[in-house]
Amino acid sequence: MLRQRLTILAGRRWSICSGGDWIFYPACPRRDGSSRFGVDNTWGTFPSAAAAWRISEENFMKSVPEISNLKLRLGWGQTGNAGNLNSDQATAALTSANIQYNYYPQNGALGAGSSSKIPVVGTVKTLADTKLKWETNEQTNIGIDFGLFKNNLNITVDYFTRSSKDLLNWLNIRPSSGYSKVYTNLGGIDNKGYEFSINYKKQINQDWNFSVTATGSHVKNKISNIGGDIFFENTGATGDGSNQGQIGAPSGTYWNNHSIMRNGYAVGSFYGYQVDHIYKNQAEIDADNAAAVAKGHTQYNNGSKTVPGDYKFKDVNGDGFLDENDRTILGNGFPKLNYGLTFNASYKNWDFMIYGYGVYGAQIYSYSAMTLTDMFPSDNGTTPNVLNDVAQNAWTPANSTNAKYARLSFLDLNYNMRGSDAWIKKGDYFKLSNIQVGYSFDKNLLKAVRLQSARISASVSNVLCISSYNKYGDPEVGQGSVLFTGLDTGRYPMPRVYSVGLNIQF
Repeated sequence: MLRQRLTILAGRRWSICSGGDWIFYPACPRRDGSSRFGVDNTWGTFPSAAAAWRISEENFMKSVPEISNLKLRLGWGQTGNAGNLNSDQATAALTSANIQYNYYPQNGALGAGSSSKIPVVGTVKTLADTKLKWETNEQTNIGIDFGLFKNNLNITVDYFTRSSKDLLNWLNIRPSSGYSKVYTNLGGIDNKGYEFSINYKKQINQDWNFSVTATGSHVKNKISNIGGDIFFENTGATGDGSNQGQIGAPSGTYWNNHSIMRNGYAVGSFYGYQVDHIYKNQAEIDADNAAAVAKGHTQYNNGSKTVPGDYKFKDVNGDGFLDENDRTILGNGFPKLNYGLTFNASYKNWDFMIYGYGVYGAQIYSYSAMTLTDMFPSDNGTTPNVLNDVAQNAWTPANSTNAKYARLSFLDLNYNMRGSDAWIKKGDYFKLSNIQVGYSFDKNLLKAVRLQSARISASVSNVLCISSYNKYGDPEVGQGSVLFTGLDTGRYPMPRVYSVGLNIQF
């Protein structure tokens, strides 16, 4: 296998203005090659450039002593990505493995039984895209570094745009071809957002000092030029990167294809039904069924036996009845803001640190909330427990007007448990992640025992989590794969850990 890399870096420091300070890095082409790609696309060229202007060094800034540092940064660059490409995915080859073609009789319906597929025995050609090429990621960045009051207050802000094109991914194809998918270049993803960091430090006196740091970031992504919809399912619970180590997995027809990639929307957007309201009485159901019959259907909720207390799901496409074509995009799991807070302080030989982080404006597509709200044994054949709040506020004939939840039923013939916006929950949280206290022994005392330094510390992690989602589980979900960002199928609880440490240098 051929793997070569040629990187050319060039940098020069230019002083353009009197007292000014410019740094310019001209185009720095990087040349990557891999024989895993098609013959005509083995090599990829990825240039980059950056420039910085330290404005605080200019003469006109000398009259502003409060500003210790002011720097403007600009950057642009491209990088290549080979994804999870195997050595044979761009090479057509022969194989003796059977492939099967779906058989469709003249009426257009898929054949039944063993005759529904026609196996081909012998040597066949594997399906490969021989024109596979590098996935290209391009980023443009503008940033500013701002220091005030002898750099006691430092602020850094960056705005960026990132575009990925020729994405390497599996493309689903018609099963009548004898294949289910092919690995190819398709579409792109556009990202834009910002990052910031604010740090304030203060030496109060000889004994006391402290510092506070706040960080944050926001990113918004949108899929472009990907063609038709591509669906994904978290089908396992093995703990690998494909399902974020979650202990459950959405199962059954009514939670399939719960994540979608569609042009104009975020990666891994939530996909499912929309809830209109809870049916209060039989008259509402009869009215919807009558309207569906008038449009040539047998009933409104196709294939289901709806009764009062069930959800009415919206007829999104307006054809007069409900089926899987009424599923739509419900949102996505990308928060409006990721943030972190760090506080450090010291007094003589003592030091103290506290760290927390969280998200704001997040949504969670919660299979866990469904299992704690609905009694239907949808996952493992056993009836789950429900929350006390659900038991008290589910629909009953006596509580038909103020019910917060659909009726509780072992059967759930309306499939209230199906993937829908009933299970889209607010995912904001703040976690106090770590608290640590330490003491460093005086070096003069350590000389007697021939030690250079010694420090003892105690800490506790996973101190607390503030979130309205806590009743369903840990709100920090869906971190293993961008395709399942915001999906919660159940996680083992995070333990609280206490520790004591001793660090000695001889």
